[in-house]
Amino acid sequence: MYRFLIAIISFMLSSVTMASGYTGAAKIERISSMGSSGQFEIWGDWTNVDGCTNSSKWIVGEHSTDTEQTQNSKLSVALATHLSDKTIELYVDGCNSSNQPIVKGLYLPSRN
Repeated sequence: MYRFLIAIISFMLSSVTMASGYTGAAKIERISSMGSSGQFEIWGDWTNVDGCTNSSKWIVGEHSTDTEQTQNSKLSVALATHLSDKTIELYVDGCNSSNQPIVKGLYLPSRN
C-alpha cells in the first residue's frame, strides 16, 4: 500500500513539472502594458518550449525572481528591439494560471 501511495504522488507531481528554455529568435510584433503591476505582454512567433496552451502572447514580469529594476531593464530591451525591428530570443520558465508562457529573460541573438 505504501509503494502504491508513493507511485500515485510521484505521478501527480511529475505533471506539475515544467520545462524551461530558449525560444529561438523572432521579432516582437506588439507590446502591451498590463497596468501598474509593471508586467507587460509581448506578441511574436517564438517557439513554445513549455507547451503552454495559450501562447498567443508572452507575459513578462510574472516570474518569481522579477523586481522593479529587472522589469525596467526588460521593458527597455523589448522596446529597443521592437523599434529597431530586430529579432530577440526569450527564456521561458513555465506557464501562468492562464496557461501563458512566463518570460524570465530577453536576449539579443548573436550576430554570427
